[in-house]
Amino acid sequence: HATISSIHMYSRVCLGERALATTTAIPMEAVEIPYILGRGGSVCRALMEMSGARLRVEDNKAIIRGSDHQRHLCSEAVRIMLQQRKSKDVRIDFSNLEKRKEVATLDVPIGALGYLMGARAQTLQKLGQSSAAFLFFDNFQREDRTKRLYIMGHYKNRRAAFYQAQEIISEKITDK
Repeated sequence: HATISSIHMYSRVCLGERALATTTAIPMEAVEIPYILGRGGSVCRALMEMSGARLRVEDNKAIIRGSDHQRHLCSEAVRIMLQQRKSKDVRIDFSNLEKRKEVATLDVPIGALGYLMGARAQTLQKLGQSSAAFLFFDNFQREDRTKRLYIMGHYKNRRAAFYQAQEIISEKITDK
């Protein structure tokens, strides 16, 4: 597993004062870099828009700069993406994730799951791009035959993704 290290650096703010700015570095394998960058930098830009953090890749590391909140949100998304690349299972504390204010959830009926995902997850990716939110499913099927969709990002972006996902699910359910 990649470990996260924090490096404290000083940067100047508008008024010329010195403020402590923190950078998070997530080590990556060379084959993972294109996955985080995306075609033409599209994934990298989407992660920055979703979190408000600055993200760059150098020396086989994802370097994330921003407030604690921005860095945590962006680094969580990067870690999840790197896990998804290797396996369908995401190893995080889902109950803790659900308590975070920048996370919304939607329980998706198993019958609508493929419809929401789309071929090679393209529908879900487009939904994330259009709403500037980061979306992914947990590893579990619930007793009510649903899977939980996690939507990360700023409030208006989460809300837009949530309602768009609900609309897509409703289309599938009413088509039956």
